[in-house]
Amino acid sequence: MQAFFETFDTTGDVGLNVYGKTLENIFQQAAIGLFSLITDIKNMEINATKKIKIRADDYESLLINWLNELVFLFDSEGFIGKRVKILELTEKKLIALIDGDFFDEKKHSKGVLIKAATYHKLKLERKNTGWKATILFDI
Repeated sequence: MQAFFETFDTTGDVGLNVYGKTLENIFQQAAIGLFSLITDIKNMEINATKKIKIRADDYESLLINWLNELVFLFDSEGFIGKRVKILELTEKKLIALIDGDFFDEKKHSKGVLIKAATYHKLKLERKNTGWKATILFDI
């Protein structure tokens, strides 16, 4: 199974369905999906790298904490990721490197303003060919 994401609209929110062979793929593609909702990252330059460490009680909480940390990083610093490398992933901890750039209205298109990743209708499930996550974002 190839790792990828697809967006979907729902009343008052926007969602991602994320697919991957491994949980690392899910966390990576969820981040790329989030950044892709904020702006078009395809032609974005890489001028900065951020190291992120997240803790939680389980994989679902870890996924939400991860995405909300990325929303906070964008809100506080304007940082947008283009490439994500998962260095460590356990049920209670995630360490990742994110390569990207700082949002500039002159260079980057405006997409959706994400307020937060939510637990509403959150699903993280193992499938025959890998994993699938469904995540809703408050906009």
